[in-house]
Amino acid sequence: MRAVSAPILLASLLFLGGSFWLDEARREVALKLVGLGDHSLAEVAFLTGFSEQSAFTRAFKRWSGTTPRHYRKSDLESRAMQA
Repeated sequence: MRAVSAPILLASLLFLGGSFWLDEARREVALKLVGLGDHSLAEVAFLTGFSEQSAFTRAFKRWSGTTPRHYRKSDLESRAMQA
């Protein structure tokens, strides 16, 4: 199976299923990438198809109720406590 980049996957979802599926895919990918902490928030914004980090931050806050920075900090702290 061939790997597909996130922007191509998101564009395909938009073409096939409309904006609901695109938003859901962005949400799932964003929560995962922000939680992992391997990419900068600007990179996560780009990888999830946002043209600006500010737009990504607003969407992330809508999805999770908090900012990406706070979500990442909380997620990393909770994983450190479990270790």
